[in-house]
Amino acid sequence: MAKGIPLMGRDPDGKAKMINVDENGNVKVQQSGTNVQVAKVLTASFLERVFTPEVSCDGAVIQNLSPVVPVEIIINEEFLQPTITTTPDPDTFQNVIRIEPGQVFKANVIVDKISYRSLAEEVPIKIVLGGDAHLSPIKPANLVKDLRVLRYRILGVDSRNETIYANQTSRFFKSTNGGKTWTQVSTFNSHSTEPNAGFVTKAGTILVCGLDQKLYRSTDEGLSFTAIMQTNGSWRGSNGICQNNQDGTIIFGENPQKEGGPIHLYRSIDDGATWTSVLERQTSDIRHFHSVQIDPYTRKWIATTGDTDAQVEWWESDDGVTWTAIVGADSGVAGSQHYRTLGLLFSDDEYTWGTDNPLWGQSQNYILSAKKDVLGTLIKKQTLPAPAYASAQQGKVFFVGTQPEGTTSTDRMARLYISKDLGKTWDVLLCWALRDDRKGGFNWADKNTDIKGNLYFRLSLLGEVDTKWLYQTLKVTL
Repeated sequence: MAKGIPLMGRDPDGKAKMINVDENGNVKVQQSGTNVQVAKVLTASFLERVFTPEVSCDGAVIQNLSPVVPVEIIINEEFLQPTITTTPDPDTFQNVIRIEPGQVFKANVIVDKISYRSLAEEVPIKIVLGGDAHLSPIKPANLVKDLRVLRYRILGVDSRNETIYANQTSRFFKSTNGGKTWTQVSTFNSHSTEPNAGFVTKAGTILVCGLDQKLYRSTDEGLSFTAIMQTNGSWRGSNGICQNNQDGTIIFGENPQKEGGPIHLYRSIDDGATWTSVLERQTSDIRHFHSVQIDPYTRKWIATTGDTDAQVEWWESDDGVTWTAIVGADSGVAGSQHYRTLGLLFSDDEYTWGTDNPLWGQSQNYILSAKKDVLGTLIKKQTLPAPAYASAQQGKVFFVGTQPEGTTSTDRMARLYISKDLGKTWDVLLCWALRDDRKGGFNWADKNTDIKGNLYFRLSLLGEVDTKWLYQTLKVTL
């Protein structure tokens, strides 16, 4: 904390003041013929905060002390406030100043207040008010181009454009500009349920599984939904559903949270209008399906299950109709917590994954990999302090997100890891501390990127469920 540096400033009556700052950041004011000093290190979060000095000051220098996350500020004004159903358009509000990671902004005006917010995790910012102070930039990490927390809970991304869909309780929202602004297009009140998981097909059809475990379908961009079928459990986030972009086939795996009834992989070849079971497992075999994906190198389908060692299975298919076990079941490779995962990452000859082990078996979670033709030999790439829930891939760039829960978590931090070399090395991109009363972390990433290649992650660690501050989507630009 800076202290004792003379800086120019004025009180509301125009008199010059000298301000001294103690070690705790508290401001002390005294008369002076020339200068005022205010130096503060504050914490910026996605919640919009306001810093008001005790006296107005001539000028300000603000530094973003994070090497990863951008921050936004406004001098002498406050951010436009959202409501539950409306979002101010940032492009029409010209006074917002973006400070990139590690960078410094200097305001040459009389400063009465500074509004500030982080675009992702909580980050420190340094403010020096008055005079001609100089702060040197710090080197940014340059892991990604941009990060931004968005309104609502992501349900699906239309890969043909920048349209994304999200919900807040039963309200269904649409954004046509990658989450800058939102419009409520419908509610699920008429169906007496709320959306639980969603997916947007390559034709733009919206598939939603409700909390009532029914599958709903919309062909009018969410204005209306028709119930298609009753399932035994929604697919898990975007992990558990996938579309082959070459022939349009869609497959999802049921993810029931309670025992009862067979558990299926369902397949559709008509944009989700009708479905056929292609693989059935009993509750004596598995608890539920975790993920359904297509290996972009081999074009094979692959599905994973959980949860106990005996319930961990990986299944593979060429056409999505006939399936063969490659881990667990009768595959010859025994299932275990090391193979328990919510999603795979792919290279030409390897699978890479984060383990999802909150309670059973091993006492540690990892990012692991295995050669596709030698699945019985595991390679440890990274130790994880919590179970891995989210995973995403764009070319050679991998992401793994954790959710601290269960007996294997070592702290209350949710982390998002990034690798830019197909999983060989990893960095922590983001790290959020969970509130004592909050469960959650990085839940999943949407299977689709938008037309600009942006990725969207579902969070469950920010905001309040039924307030205007529900920010539970993270947008990442590479």
